[in-house]
Amino acid sequence: MSSDHGISHGEDHYACMVNLLGRGGLIKEAEELTLAMPFKPGMLVWQTLLGACQLHGDIQTGERAAEHAVNLDKKHPSSYVLLSNMFAGLNNWHGVGDLRELMETSDVKKIPGSGWIEDLR
Repeated sequence: MSSDHGISHGEDHYACMVNLLGRGGLIKEAEELTLAMPFKPGMLVWQTLLGACQLHGDIQTGERAAEHAVNLDKKHPSSYVLLSNMFAGLNNWHGVGDLRELMETSDVKKIPGSGWIEDLR
């Protein structure tokens, strides 16, 4: 990319590759790419890896990814919700409860989803 098009590799490019590897079930390779990045991975990359771990039920890698994401922003609810959803998908209700309690004691609030319909007439 950089030699042919003069485009530097950014976090979004790495997040795309982590996503591709992770969705393909190559969680180990996705984590290795994350750790080998030439700069410190941001929350986007860690949450992308966490999402792939949720998809494939890789709790160990998912917990590591969540820890990195939470360390970058302790108040961002997405990391907690992704990890909680992974626990729930694996019927780990104790983990879900512990995580919700942590969110409550840390004053992390998940904003409820909302929708809207636009009348195009």
